[in-house]
Amino acid sequence: MASAAALMYQQRAAQLRTQLVGQTLALYKSLPNWDDPDALAVPAARMSVQAQTIQARLIQSLCSAKAGERITLDLESVVGDAIRNGDITEAWRIPMYSLWGALSDGAMSQDEIVQWGSDLVGTQSLTDLSFSQREAMDQVVSDSSNRFIGYYRVPSPGSSCEFCVLISDALYHSEDLMPVHPGCTCSVEPAMPEDV
Repeated sequence: MASAAALMYQQRAAQLRTQLVGQTLALYKSLPNWDDPDALAVPAARMSVQAQTIQARLIQSLCSAKAGERITLDLESVVGDAIRNGDITEAWRIPMYSLWGALSDGAMSQDEIVQWGSDLVGTQSLTDLSFSQREAMDQVVSDSSNRFIGYYRVPSPGSSCEFCVLISDALYHSEDLMPVHPGCTCSVEPAMPEDV
C-alpha cells in the first residue's frame, strides 16, 4: 500500500504526464508540414526537460517526506541529455524520421500516419518522464548517505498494464529496470529498511 506522500507524488506525476503529452501533441498537430524535424524536436525537447525537472523536484519532496530529512538530487544528471545518454533533441527527431519512413513506404494512409505520429509523440513524452523518474530514484537509492534500500513500483490506477500491476509488489533496486515498457505510467515509492 502506497504512503500518502507516494499517492500525492503519483497524482502530481500523472498531472505532469498529462500536461506534457498534451503540450507535445498540440505542437505536433500545429506543424504546418513535416519538412523540418527540428520544428518538433527543439521545442518538444525543451518542454520535456522542463517537465522532467519538475518531476525530479517532486521526487526530492517525496523522498524527503519519507526520510524525514531533506534529500537533494543533482538535477542536471536526471534530466535532458543525461537520461538519453546523448542529445535529447536527437531523440525527439525520431518521430519525424519515422513519419518520413512511413510516408515513403506507402503502407499507411495519410490519416493513419498522422495518428501513428500522435502515438509516437505521446509515447516519447511518457518515456522521457519515465527515464527521468528512474534516474532520479537511482540517484536517491545509490546515495549511501540516504537510508533507502530500493523502491516499489506504484501502478497508475486504471492505466497500468497487467504486467506492471503484477510486478508492483516486489522491492526493486537501482539496477532494476524502470520503466518496464515504453509509455509506462507507473510511479515509485522509495523503500527504507523498516518498510520490508
